[in-house]
Amino acid sequence: MTTFNATRFEFDAEVVRIEGEIEDLQTDLEGLPDNSPKAPRLAQRIQDLQAQRKGVIWARGRAFESDDFPAWDEDVDDVTLGAITAGVYGRVQNDLGRDPDAGEGTANTLIVAEATVDAPYAGDDVSDEATIAAVAQLHPYFIQWAKDRVDDLLDPESGNGTSSGTSPGERDSGATSTDE
Repeated sequence: MTTFNATRFEFDAEVVRIEGEIEDLQTDLEGLPDNSPKAPRLAQRIQDLQAQRKGVIWARGRAFESDDFPAWDEDVDDVTLGAITAGVYGRVQNDLGRDPDAGEGTANTLIVAEATVDAPYAGDDVSDEATIAAVAQLHPYFIQWAKDRVDDLLDPESGNGTSSGTSPGERDSGATSTDE
């Protein structure tokens, strides 16, 4: 078992969730004094969410239609991601430590590949190396979104990271639906 807390994320619901979070953050940003030290962090989070929204829209309607992304070989409305175990996280860190050119982008690609439970770019009979190669060929905004979802699934403070039997969506983690 390399993942736990597997959760299905529906793209339409994710767009709505992200747009709501952006609206809330913009309201918070507008309410801050001009010299607030929180303002740059809120502005950066808004920018990150705007990129993630584009990644979800790409996955929802453009990934399958584009010849530029052959790894995305089905038209789907959702993907299932899971939290990665400590052993997998350690293996990713070890792999990164052996590559002096690896950085955050490489880490995100490896984590998303390891966290993928069910998606058009990963099949049951596909090797880990093939899944990593497929994820590396996906849109970077989608990878940003998927990595953020995996981080939410790992976060024990929001009630996640406990077991596959508990629905993160019921704990308001931003997940849109649960195990199948």
